[in-house]
Amino acid sequence: MFKLFDRTQQAPPKDCSQDLRTPEPVKAKGMVLHELDYQDVAITPQGAKLVKRAAQSVIDQYMPAVDSAKITVREAMALFVDHVFWEEKTGGLFMCTDEATRAVCLPLPRSHWTIRQSAQPVQ
Repeated sequence: MFKLFDRTQQAPPKDCSQDLRTPEPVKAKGMVLHELDYQDVAITPQGAKLVKRAAQSVIDQYMPAVDSAKITVREAMALFVDHVFWEEKTGGLFMCTDEATRAVCLPLPRSHWTIRQSAQPVQ
């Protein structure tokens, strides 16, 4: 299960592959984050499954009228493209969506993403 945290709470842990967190990227202590264009990122199939589960969790919490079970991977990916950050030390990725009162970021470990080559389709 994913946990949502608002911006006033803690930054994500170093091993952040399982929980849905909401770090404040600019002020995250001990982390060097670089914003990326979402079109430059390719997500592995395992990472895409994680993104879909996280999107379903966000939809269930913030959009209860929407049937989260029916969203596609493409729709789930589109939810988390407001801000994308690469964390320098771990190589992890934070995919963020701006919701009504908070930003929600999904941390992905280095093994779940890569920089997209120009010939690869956007996920």
